[in-house]
Formats: sequence, structure tokens, C-alpha cells
Amino acid sequence: MRRERLHLRVTTVEKALIEHAARAAGISASRFVMQAAVRSAEEAIARQNRFVIPASQWADFVARLDSAGPVDSAGPVDSVDGCGR
Repeated sequence: MRRERLHLRVTTVEKALIEHAARAAGISASRFVMQAAVRSAEEAIARQNRFVIPASQWADFVARLDSAGPVDSAGPVDSVDGCGR
């Protein structure tokens, strides 16, 4: 159950655009905004956690990883508390 609120200010044009798109999708404006915001947040976080290596550099990358030595499993972990769904 959703209990938290998020308040935003929008222009008249932005509100009309959101409402029009929400009607076209057959959902409420609130749900439309929530879905768009959550999708955008997930993509922003994914961009911070994912990188792309060209195929021509893959072998060198793996070799460097293999030669880096053991990983300290008790080391710091990057995480964002409360972001699970």
C-alpha cells in the first residue's frame, strides 16, 4: 500500500500533456507520472551500475580482472537503502 506523497508543481501545458498521455494510456495522471518517474529512476541507477566494453577490448579487460588478485568480500558495497520494490 502506498502511503508516501510526492508533491510537484507543473505548468498548465505540462499538466495538460500529462493528462492527455494518461488518458491515451487508460490510466490516471498520478499512475502515469509514477510509472514514468520510477522507470526514469531505474534507468538512472542502471547507468551508474553498468558499463559497456567494446568486443575488441574484452580480452584485455578480463585479463586485468584476473590479475587483480582476490577481492575482500568484507569490503564496501555500493547500495541505496530502501530502493527495493
